[in-house]
Amino acid sequence: MTEISNALGVPGTGGGNAAASRDSLGETFDNFLTLLTTQLQYQDPLSPMDSTQFTEQLVHFTNVEQGIAQNEKLEELLAQNSFNTTAQAVGFIGKEVEMFGEFVVVGEGGPTDMSVMSYGLAREASETTISIIDESGEVVRELFGKTAAGAHELTWDGRDENGIPVPPGIYAIQVEAVGSNGEPIGTAGRTEAVVQAVSTNNGKTYLDIGGIDIPLEDVIAIRQQPEQASAETPE
Repeated sequence: MTEISNALGVPGTGGGNAAASRDSLGETFDNFLTLLTTQLQYQDPLSPMDSTQFTEQLVHFTNVEQGIAQNEKLEELLAQNSFNTTAQAVGFIGKEVEMFGEFVVVGEGGPTDMSVMSYGLAREASETTISIIDESGEVVRELFGKTAAGAHELTWDGRDENGIPVPPGIYAIQVEAVGSNGEPIGTAGRTEAVVQAVSTNNGKTYLDIGGIDIPLEDVIAIRQQPEQASAETPE
């Protein structure tokens, strides 16, 4: 019986799609029964098949089938959890979210129309340079930032070095700060943006903030927009 099992390649329960594993198991078990019937038909009467091996083989198939059934239930639970997460995330549409990242989403009305970026300095710097980079990797504007330690909001009018408004899109922000001796100082950026849509991909939930998808787990804060908050406040 061991020879039959090895020749057929009994599927395992770890990894892969449970439905595909069940189909493979069914085909393998059919082949196993065919070979078993043939072996029983032509076995040596003076040396009959070991019933212990036969029983072990059936138990093995039963354990594999149970493992695949458990995988199917787990996949169903994960799918349901993903759906529930997405359904809850729909409530974030129109809300302002804050996440780690150094970029600004520029809309038709300029950078503040879609998102705001802030940066932090680990300690006081002698000089802080901010480079604004478009999606092709070109620097469209360089600014001098604040030098005091702590958090600062990026002030940018959405124009390039020639004073021309940049087209809508996603612009990376590169902050570089140095101390009095020219040594680099650590920086960290955060971006605030308004959620426009929610989507899922491979079981993960993403928030669309003007054309860029942000994983839900990257969000560190969610706030009501000021105009929404004031509109909902009773007189």
